[in-house]
Amino acid sequence: MHHSLHSLLVGDSATQYAIEMGFKEEDLHSNASIDQWHQWKQRNCQPNHRQNVQPDPTKGCGPYTPLSPAESKLLSLHRLHKIFILSLTDDPTRYRRLSPEEHDTIGMIALDSKGDMAVGMSTNGLNFKIPGRVSDSALVGSGAYVDNEAGGACATGNGDIMQRFVPSYHVVQLMRQGSAPDYACSDAIRRIAKHYPHFNGAVVALDKDGRHGAACYGYDYFPYTIMQQGWTEPKIIQIKCLKLND
Repeated sequence: MHHSLHSLLVGDSATQYAIEMGFKEEDLHSNASIDQWHQWKQRNCQPNHRQNVQPDPTKGCGPYTPLSPAESKLLSLHRLHKIFILSLTDDPTRYRRLSPEEHDTIGMIALDSKGDMAVGMSTNGLNFKIPGRVSDSALVGSGAYVDNEAGGACATGNGDIMQRFVPSYHVVQLMRQGSAPDYACSDAIRRIAKHYPHFNGAVVALDKDGRHGAACYGYDYFPYTIMQQGWTEPKIIQIKCLKLND
C-alpha cells in the first residue's frame, strides 16, 4: 500500500513483488506441517473443499475434472437425501462447520488518544485449501474495515461464506448510523445465518467512542479481548452465541 496504487496482489506475482520490496523469501514449512500433509494424503486427501468433480472428491485425490451439468444435478439430489437422513440420526451441522484447529485468525482494532483508528488481520487460512483461494481476511470490508468517523470491525469463521456479506463493512455502517457495536455485530451475523444456517463465525467491533461489542454463531460461546492504556492485564469477555431462532 506504501509502494503501489493497487489494493490487493495475490499468487506468485505477489511473492515476487514482495521480494522486490525487500521482503526475504523463506520456507514456511515445518516438521509438523509436513507430517500433517502426509497424513492428509494417506486419508485420501480429506478434506479437499471440492465439489461437483470427478473422481469423487470425498473418496480420493485428483487430478479432478468437472462433472457435466446433468451429473451435477443428480449428485445434488443425492446429497439432499443424505442430509435428510443424517438429520434424523446425527447433527447435520457438524458436516458444514470447521474445527477450531482449522484456523487461527487474529483480528485487532486499535483506537489511540487522538481518535485515529486502525484494524489488522492475520490468518493461516484454511487447511488443505484449493491453491489460489483468497478468503475474507484479505478482503477489505469482509475480514476487517475501519473508519475514524464511525469505528472498526473484524470477522472470523467460515471466510468463504462470510466474505459474501462484507460483514465488517456492514457493522461499521450501522455504527455510523448510531447503532451500538453489539447490535451492529448481531445484525451482521443474523444476515448470514438467515441464508447459511450451518455456518460458524463471529464479528467484533469498536466504535469511535471506545464502546465495544461482538456477536457469534455456530459456537456456544466466543471470547474476545480488550486492553486499555494504564491496564496491566487485558480483559477477556466471553459472549453467548446466537441461535437460529433467537
